[in-house]
Amino acid sequence: MLPLAVVAEAPGGAGPDPATPAFTMQAFMIGANPFYAGEHGAPFPVTLYMQGDSTRMDFSGPSGQRGVMLHDGAAGKGLLISLDDGIVVPMESPGLADLLVDPEDPCAFSGYRCRPVEPRTVAGKSMPGWRYRGADGRGPGGTSEGEFWIDPSRGVVVAYRGLRDGWDRPYELHAISITYGQLPAAIFDAPQVVELDAGDTPG
Repeated sequence: MLPLAVVAEAPGGAGPDPATPAFTMQAFMIGANPFYAGEHGAPFPVTLYMQGDSTRMDFSGPSGQRGVMLHDGAAGKGLLISLDDGIVVPMESPGLADLLVDPEDPCAFSGYRCRPVEPRTVAGKSMPGWRYRGADGRGPGGTSEGEFWIDPSRGVVVAYRGLRDGWDRPYELHAISITYGQLPAAIFDAPQVVELDAGDTPG
């Protein structure tokens, strides 16, 4: 069983506008880890950062490899970075935008009506959830069918499990902790240990 933590506000003032939350999330994921080729079902820890159009995911591989995914939604550019090898791969990615939904209409991404599922305890709180299908890759984690749970006060998806079109393997996320609050802009810069060509930068 995964450990439980709490949803919290960052110290030092009121949180951001709920319509565009800034947050740091500690979580476990299954799927979508470049270091886990052939080990798709193995959960791996991630730290997710989101603020405005900027997103970042720090993750690791089975032998301790360190990786970072950066995305600038405004520029429509992303980078996949291997910190240990100093390798930078430009990529197309939606970043973490699919982890934000309208709490009043959480299933707007789906072409079919969703139906509620049992609430799930995530990050120390009971979170409401829904089952969806027909999302055509617009669901959490690029999935098309599955289940997801949200923090209703912010519209942040805190857990999901689903399938992508053409794949029979699951993609999952389960948040351990979430902290809401303004983040330093430098978090979304490429790490200093990596040398980038001017054409590879996300912004």
